[in-house]
Parts: sequence; structure tokens; C-alpha cells
Amino acid sequence: MQTGNFKPGKLVGLGSPREFESPPRRLFLQDENNKKSDLSKDCINTKDFEKFLLVQRNLNKAAVKNHVRYIDIFLKSVNKDIQDIEVNDIQDFMLEIKDKRTLATYKNYLSMLKIFFRDYLGKGDMIKDFKFPRQDVKPKFLPSKKDLKIFFDALPSLKYKIIFIALASSGLRISELLNATIDRNKRRLIPESHDGGTKKSWITFYNEEAENLMECFEGNPFDTSRNTVAHVLNWNEN
Repeated sequence: MQTGNFKPGKLVGLGSPREFESPPRRLFLQDENNKKSDLSKDCINTKDFEKFLLVQRNLNKAAVKNHVRYIDIFLKSVNKDIQDIEVNDIQDFMLEIKDKRTLATYKNYLSMLKIFFRDYLGKGDMIKDFKFPRQDVKPKFLPSKKDLKIFFDALPSLKYKIIFIALASSGLRISELLNATIDRNKRRLIPESHDGGTKKSWITFYNEEAENLMECFEGNPFDTSRNTVAHVLNWNEN
């Protein structure tokens, strides 16, 4: 349940979760002849790249949002005009990611850069030699009931106790739980539908213990940000 600690280095935007929420939108514009316009940083916005991801790549909206966020961080870190970016710039950036972030994050950035350079820009030679790392399977640590009880009692407020029990009894991910509609009559949770290719959302239920706690809480206990919940629970959701 531990997440990796990261201290901001020279990579712009990697130090605070808030910097991910509303990044400056900067990507390419295309002219009417479908040719790239001036590729200076002053001409960058996301609309064309977002459409490319949604239509040509057929990605869901959540994946598109992440790719746009990642490419913005990359461009701010490299701090060059697009036509001046070299393989060494990508290499230096990915080395920083490898040193500072998790293996899963490294793979996410590399996936974004391959789509960006190979598929969107048609510059596959710049990214073809970057390989996805092998991810060794590590056995999960399963806390005992005693450990879970200690953790539960240490949570700072009733809200987070409810969220903890609801996560355990419903099987939902944090983001799914926080966006779910609550049917209190049937103890039912209805997550927002999403169009992901690998993960699906289904109606689920929370248990009687969660129900009893929710009766003591005014309002919706799930009305909070994912980053806050992840921080409080120290939860690594992959």
C-alpha cells in the first residue's frame, strides 16, 4: 500500500498532483492541406492531437486526457521548438522518468511518446529504439485482519472510514467509487460508465458495515477528490 515518494527534479510538473489537473494546453495545429503548420511552441494547442487520439487511435476520453497531460509535461521539460527536439532530448527525459517515477509511469510516458512521434508526427525513427521495460511480477502483501483494523482506526475522519469500507466491500477502484451514484435503498453503487478497452464498470454493492457508517454521515461521503483519498489511504491504484 506504499506509493513511491518523488521529489521534484528538473522535470517540470512532476512535483504536485495539482499541476496535473489543469495543465497548459499546447499541441500542434494543422493547416487545411493537412500539413503541420509552424511548429514553434507559440502555435501549440491540444485540439488537433486530442481529435487524433479520439478518432485515429480510438482511445477513450480518460486515456486522451492522460496523453495530453503527459505530452505537455514532456514539452515543458524539453523546452524546445518541436522541430529542434532530438533523440537525446527524449532519452534525457525518459532517464529522469526512470529514475524518479514508477515503472508503470515510465511505460505510460513511453506509450504517449510513441503515439506522438511515430503516429501523429510520422517521425517513428526518433522513438523506435525505445523499448518497453519488462515488469516483474511481485507478490502482493496481504495485511492481516489485525493490520487492517489498526489502519482503519488510524484514518482521520468518518468520511475516510466509509470510503475504506466501501472500497473493500464493493471492489471498485477509487475513481469509480468517487464518481458512483449511491442507491441507499438497495445498498447499491452505480459507477459512471466508461469506454475503456481493458477495464469495465459494473453495478456493485457495499456491505452493512458501510451502510451503518453512512447513516452517521451527513451528505455524500464520496464527494471528494481522488488525489486526496489516495493521499490519505496511501493507495497505489494501477
